[in-house]
Amino acid sequence: ERINNDGNYCLENCRWATRAEQARNKRTNRRIEFCGVMLVMKDWSNITGIAPTTVRHRLNRGWTPDRILHDPRYPDWQSRLSAFVAENPTVCVTVGESQTT
Repeated sequence: ERINNDGNYCLENCRWATRAEQARNKRTNRRIEFCGVMLVMKDWSNITGIAPTTVRHRLNRGWTPDRILHDPRYPDWQSRLSAFVAENPTVCVTVGESQTT
């Protein structure tokens, strides 16, 4: 995949990426910033246990990230978020830091 999407397909601007990494880097992905971490909608769905369609509908209705992702039926999402961040350091962008590739 290209490191800089606006750049050329040349050796210096390309890197190997898994399908999951490539899927996360699409321009059409919707990113949500919550608890100091910015992730794509699908990753938040996996972490919180809330269905992807529910997250998308809530986002489309203009809900805040806190309201979208806080669901009392899924009380252990914070521990899953911590584990996800630890296991995927290159996927997670902590707010205030730049993403490195």
